[in-house]
Amino acid sequence: MSDLDDTPLWEIERRAGRSAFPLLAEMWVERGDRADWDLLHALHYKMTSTPVGAKYWRVRHRGETVGVIVFGMSRPLLKERHAIFPLLTPGGDTQISNIHRYRYINDNYRVVGRLVVDTMFRSGGVAYRFLNLASRMTGFTFIEIQSSMSKYNFFAQRAGFTFVRPIKSGHYDKGLKFMRRYFEAHPGDQEALMEEFAAFSPAMRAKVERELKDFYFQHSPLEKTGSRRHYSHGVVENWDVRRTISKIQGLCFASPLYGLYRNPEGRPGVGFLDDTGLPARLPLLAFDLQPPDRPIDLAAVAAIPGWAELEAEIEARGWSAPTVLPEGFGQTHEDPDEAADLVESGIAELRGENARLKAEADRLLERLS
Repeated sequence: MSDLDDTPLWEIERRAGRSAFPLLAEMWVERGDRADWDLLHALHYKMTSTPVGAKYWRVRHRGETVGVIVFGMSRPLLKERHAIFPLLTPGGDTQISNIHRYRYINDNYRVVGRLVVDTMFRSGGVAYRFLNLASRMTGFTFIEIQSSMSKYNFFAQRAGFTFVRPIKSGHYDKGLKFMRRYFEAHPGDQEALMEEFAAFSPAMRAKVERELKDFYFQHSPLEKTGSRRHYSHGVVENWDVRRTISKIQGLCFASPLYGLYRNPEGRPGVGFLDDTGLPARLPLLAFDLQPPDRPIDLAAVAAIPGWAELEAEIEARGWSAPTVLPEGFGQTHEDPDEAADLVESGIAELRGENARLKAEADRLLERLS
């Protein structure tokens, strides 16, 4: 036997600690804008529209946007939130207490409306790090997420979000019975439902379309609250069949997981453009310096190997410049329903302010009399 027979052809070295995607060291999180979402929205699994009151955060790699989070205003009423915070549940309130409840939610809550990462950078630990850091940087105390994807991809759990047990829609049984009346396909399979609908006779299509719209309008509380109740029936009437079926599926069969993150950097009344105490730019690896629910150690962030050099290069090369889309690039559109919600929330806030001024005027008149 020769000496070569005893010589190993390779050596295996097991390094201590957890391995990480090498490009994470060249990524950072900062404020973005609508152009970042327009750049990547086609990679989102569900939506192209943006939520009410949208604000954007992005993760960049050497000057290129590789991920976007869109935060929006939280809904005033949410049964999953009420399960965690029962004192926020309405019931037996005065107008003033209702106004202050909604003001408290607006001042302290935001929701993750959209999150997308470039397909070339997925499965590398980008999403949960990005979600955690961007949530911290908003400055809001509570960050919510309602995500169907969280049932299968645990990125939000890794980011520090705590989830409640899924709550079945109160209209589930009614919706199932109604859809079974006209369709044989699974009520959650929109394409199969549309195929069945297309196979109906013209008279049957007209009847089913009428029944679909009536069922949705009858059972949707969104269309019968606030000033929208005066015109929402006309909005529903103008929907096509696919949109109506989609709305019924969301009303009756959707059960996205509700998660909540208590921001250790959050402070009441501080959010978005106000001073949150964090720098405007954070390296993605700052997530690894502490547990998800502990404040960031800024001294440790500054000591991350290579971060000071990368930050200097970001400034020198202009890698934080706004995203510029190519001419004719397909921009997204705002959801008309969400735009109406935003108008409604503005009207509600004005009404609340008018109520406050009227109460002060009444007290002053009583004092003068």
